[in-house]
Amino acid sequence: MHRLLSTLALVASLVCTPAANAAEVKTAFGSFNAPDGVTVVNREEKPDKAGNPTGMAVYSRTDDPKAIFIVVWSYAEPDPAKPYDPLDGAVKFGNPADKSLTRDAAKPVLVGGAEGGRYERKLANGQRSISYVAVKDGHRLIVLLKAPPGSPYKDLMDQFAKGVEGFAWALPAETAASGPAP
Repeated sequence: MHRLLSTLALVASLVCTPAANAAEVKTAFGSFNAPDGVTVVNREEKPDKAGNPTGMAVYSRTDDPKAIFIVVWSYAEPDPAKPYDPLDGAVKFGNPADKSLTRDAAKPVLVGGAEGGRYERKLANGQRSISYVAVKDGHRLIVLLKAPPGSPYKDLMDQFAKGVEGFAWALPAETAASGPAP
């Protein structure tokens, strides 16, 4: 009887426990939902020399550093004569050592409706790597995902990538229209 009561108490506690919510990844320019079980390992945010918001956050599975997700955000004044190429950025960020790669190695993707690039490769150590670069009105979102290719990491990485592609841009009206205030 004691064993039955203990089992019922355990089941009741599990039923009454609220489900874990996805972690929200927040940047100065917007946010997206990360999968359950992902936590912030490190986060830094401060203005650059021109006063524009910049930051970096590192996420990983709780108590398991095999999967690392790095999110970087910054602002660079758009130059109509030389627009930033997110496809080229995704390749260079995802594989900085291979200078022979071009923007053609990346796939165009929308990140929250903004033009972006996605580059995926297998690292020398066997890990899977996905990089994203997206630009909206000079605001840049750069993401690097690295994890072992097998389960449960593949699903976790795919969920994080889906969150990145669903990024909800939240640009200040004056910044979105004319760039950051002096």
